[in-house]
Amino acid sequence: MPKRVRLYLETSIFGFMVGTRQEPYTEATERLFHEIGQGHFDAFISDEVLRELRKAPNPLRAQLFEIVATHRLHELDVNQEARELTARYIEAGIIPAKVEPDALHIAVATVHGLDILVSWNLQHIVKTKTRREVNAINALWGYRSLDLATPQEVITS
Repeated sequence: MPKRVRLYLETSIFGFMVGTRQEPYTEATERLFHEIGQGHFDAFISDEVLRELRKAPNPLRAQLFEIVATHRLHELDVNQEARELTARYIEAGIIPAKVEPDALHIAVATVHGLDILVSWNLQHIVKTKTRREVNAINALWGYRSLDLATPQEVITS
């Protein structure tokens, strides 16, 4: 049996599961969570994702945490190694310091050896330049490459 792809779910995708529908983002995100629920992927979040979700107003916050619980997302620690790699991405100019949490998401997924970081953040995360430069830093420091993708790029059906 082939190994399941391990996904890191960055905070931006959760917003398309609650509130106003925004096609095609909502449909692709719902399909991704359906496939996670069907066991097609192993899905992970971090302490940072949970911290960001806590900022949502109720009742949205309750809905967001219900999604986390329903899909039994595995929680990863934001450890010192991830914080150091975050600093390297910022120092290299890959991610601006003002959006340090974006770099932290990438670093957590990298240090925990995940396959793909899934995000709707097209400004700082899911773009070719970021992918190339993150993976150059990752190779330099002995980490595996990490794919950065939208839910549309990940879903299988």
